[in-house]
Amino acid sequence: MTESDIVKKFVGAEKASYFVPVDAIMSSPVPGIEERRPLTEAADLMDKHRTLHLGVTKGGTLIGLVSVRDFLRPVSIDEF
Repeated sequence: MTESDIVKKFVGAEKASYFVPVDAIMSSPVPGIEERRPLTEAADLMDKHRTLHLGVTKGGTLIGLVSVRDFLRPVSIDEF
């Protein structure tokens, strides 16, 4: 569930937020990318799916998330 999910599906709803189950507003399925794929491919997938986040997988298992904000953080070549 992302901030966008909440804004799009919950803001202005009649119910108080504590009565709304997560699955009622979450995005599904979550587009994903394998951990060793290039950042350019991740950016292309985000654009294609019109999303700000991607699930990151390793061997088909979700291990984290990458967001457009992550692209703004400087990366050192030493991190590779």
